[in-house]
Amino acid sequence: MLSSLFKYFEIDAITQMSAFKQMALLASKELSIEANKILNSLQEREKVANTALIEGIALPHIIIDKIDKPKIFVFLDKHNIEDWQDLNNESIRILICYILPARVTYTDTSVRVLRKFSVKLADDQFIDRISSCRTISDLRDTIKDT
Repeated sequence: MLSSLFKYFEIDAITQMSAFKQMALLASKELSIEANKILNSLQEREKVANTALIEGIALPHIIIDKIDKPKIFVFLDKHNIEDWQDLNNESIRILICYILPARVTYTDTSVRVLRKFSVKLADDQFIDRISSCRTISDLRDTIKDT
């Protein structure tokens, strides 16, 4: 899988807002974009619908017009995010955040990898493997092996 597409971070948040702030700060440094722009986009997207999936995993995803390539930021919370539950009422602790450009070229390698990874997220066995990860390096290795 295209390793430059993925970035991995550990965060320490007990609320969704705290998680979003940490995610925005870390992503802003990688993308050279203001953290507030990312934070506001995350908040607005979450107002549309809860991005939590199952097994303590959430998939927040936003579009940022100032980037030209998609990125996938993978965050592992040291604890559980107490005020954010998945569809099975489990607290969120793994966040896979897609940050997409306003325009994509479907022939771009990163878009193909993004599509392939998105299909994997519909695989129950893959979700089980991700949710069983306890360290960021385990999470990285699990995703890299897809």
